Amino acid sequence: MDETTTFQAKRTSKRGIILIISIVATLILGSIFVFLIINKDENNDLNNNDAVEPADTSEHFIVSEWNVKFKVPATITDIRYEIADDRVYFVARPKGVNVEYAINFESDFARYSSAVLLRSKEEFIGVGGKPVYDKKIGDYYFRFLRLVNDNTGLFQETMNDDSENGEFNREYEVIVANGIIEMFNSISAIK
Repeated sequence: MDETTTFQAKRTSKRGIILIISIVATLILGSIFVFLIINKDENNDLNNNDAVEPADTSEHFIVSEWNVKFKVPATITDIRYEIADDRVYFVARPKGVNVEYAINFESDFARYSSAVLLRSKEEFIGVGGKPVYDKKIGDYYFRFLRLVNDNTGLFQETMNDDSENGEFNREYEVIVANGIIEMFNSISAIK
């Protein structure tokens, strides 16, 4: 064989090798690209199903002394509280109605509150000696209790309404108590 033929054979051989390497590299890169796209979709599905809460833009009510917060439900406003030892008593007004407090409830929060939040480092013991609590955050167990009496007289009517004052008070006390219980169910630690 002469030198020119050998040179052309080597050159053709190198082109073939480069072509094969290019094809293999393209297949590998394409496979990686497809794998990443498929894997990204699976990871997004997994992340969407995790218990991680999405960014929350709702209004929160904070009890800073206990390092907890609550989402404020749409049914209540003007939330107030008083801490007495291992209890937090809550009072609020129904949202969207023209109703005011009829009395100075702050002199006796426990009597006029719609609900109470209990906190303990030990589990609450219920009937039959079984532990009972609604939520555990950090070292504390929390228990929520609704405290609506027949008619505490907490609210007074500030609009014309044909209902009797007692019925009016009871109706709004129930709305507030249910709103506070809904709020309790969203309790979480302040981060």
